[in-house]
Amino acid sequence: MNFKSFPDYWEPFLMGQGPAGAYLKHIGHDHLPILREEVKRQLRLRDETAPFILRGQVWAVRGSVPESR
Repeated sequence: MNFKSFPDYWEPFLMGQGPAGAYLKHIGHDHLPILREEVKRQLRLRDETAPFILRGQVWAVRGSVPESR
């Protein structure tokens, strides 16, 4: 996904969007700045105002169950 900036990525979570947003509401405001900086570090963003692309990766497994005898 393309993001205009880090705030473009981060701010929807602050509104409670999705499971991550629900988690942010649960942890409280005291921990938000720490988590925000860690997310930026994990994304390796040097300039939070610069656009960036967040690439996804999908793993899939297919299985089958043999018929009972």
